[in-house]
Amino acid sequence: MTAGPHRYARRVMRNGRQVAPARIDHLLACLDGSPVGEAALRYALWLAQACEARVSLICVQEPVHHGDRHQPTDPLEWEIERVEAGEYLARRREEAEALGLRVETALLEGVAAEQILRFAREQDVDLIALASHGEKGITDWSLSGTAAKVIARANSSVLFVPAAWPSKCARREPGYRRILVPLDGSPRAECVLGPLTKLAKAHEATLILAHAVPAPELTPAAPPTRPELELVRQLAGRNQRVAERYLERIRARLAAEGLEVHTLVEHDGDAREALCNMVRSQDVDLVVLSAHGTTGDRSSSYGNVTRHLIFHARAPLLIVRDAPVRDAGLRETAEKRPVALPLTGGSSGTGGR
Repeated sequence: MTAGPHRYARRVMRNGRQVAPARIDHLLACLDGSPVGEAALRYALWLAQACEARVSLICVQEPVHHGDRHQPTDPLEWEIERVEAGEYLARRREEAEALGLRVETALLEGVAAEQILRFAREQDVDLIALASHGEKGITDWSLSGTAAKVIARANSSVLFVPAAWPSKCARREPGYRRILVPLDGSPRAECVLGPLTKLAKAHEATLILAHAVPAPELTPAAPPTRPELELVRQLAGRNQRVAERYLERIRARLAAEGLEVHTLVEHDGDAREALCNMVRSQDVDLVVLSAHGTTGDRSSSYGNVTRHLIFHARAPLLIVRDAPVRDAGLRETAEKRPVALPLTGGSSGTGGR
C-alpha cells in the first residue's frame, strides 16, 4: 500500500476508531452471459489488475421456477446448460489470465443469491462484483431479486454495475477516467482511500472528492423566528467552510501521491439527492464510497446515503465495507441447502486465502 493510505490508517487508529483501511486481495465476479454482466466483469478485472487481486469467476445454474414451485428439470437440458456454462467460464478465464491475473472458476448449482454469498464467505472474498440485473433483463425494479439479496447480505465490499450502464460504457474509453468519492468527514468514509489510490494510479484517473452538506433543519411545530433563521444560515455556512477545508486536506495528500484531484461541495437540498446530481453532472465512470459513514450503524447493511445511491445513482458503485456484517440468519439458511462441487480451473485452485 502506498504511503498516503498508511497515513490515513494511522490517523484513524490514533483517534481510537477501530476502522481499518480496506484491502481487496480476492475478487469474486458473478457471471451469467448478459450484457450488463459482461460490463460488470470488465470493471471487476480492471479493479483486480490495479489491486493485484486474484479473481474467482462463478456461474450459478438455477433450477427452473414456475410461480413458487420448482419445475422438474429435464436431465439432458440441464447437462447441456452445464456444459455451455463451463465453456463460457473457460473463455472468460482465458481472457482474464491474458491480463496477467490469477484466476479460478466455479460452476455452482442452486439458488443464485445463496450460492454466491456462501462461496464468498467460504472462500474469504474481499469484494463481490455483480450487475443490477441478469440474463432475465431489466424489470420495473431497480435491482433483480438476486442482486438485491447479495448486496443486502454480503459481508464483503461490492462492485455494482446498473443495468443502464453497458450502453453508456460502449461509448466511453476503456478504464476508469473520472471517479467520484463521497466523503463525510468520518474515518469510516476514508476506508476507501487505500484501494482508491491504487485504482486511480493504475488508470491515471481524475478523482473528485465530494461532500454534500446537509441542510440544517428546524422543528416545523412552530414558525422560525428571525434569529433562528440567522442561526441556521450561520450553521450552514460553518458546515460548508469545514467541509471545504476537510476535502482540501485530503486533496493535498492524494495530490502528493501524484494524482489529479478536485473537490466539490454542494449544500442545497437533500444530501442524498445532491450526490446523485453530482454523479450525473460530473460524468463519472465510478463512484467509490464506504458502506457506512458518520453514524456507523451496524444494525443496517448500509447507511442511508449509500442505500439511496444503490437505488438511484446511474453509475457503477464500488461500496467498500470496513467491517463485516453479522448475518447468522442467512448463514443458517444457506447451510441447509446442498451446493454442487465446483468446477475449478486456472492458475490457482479454488480455496481460501
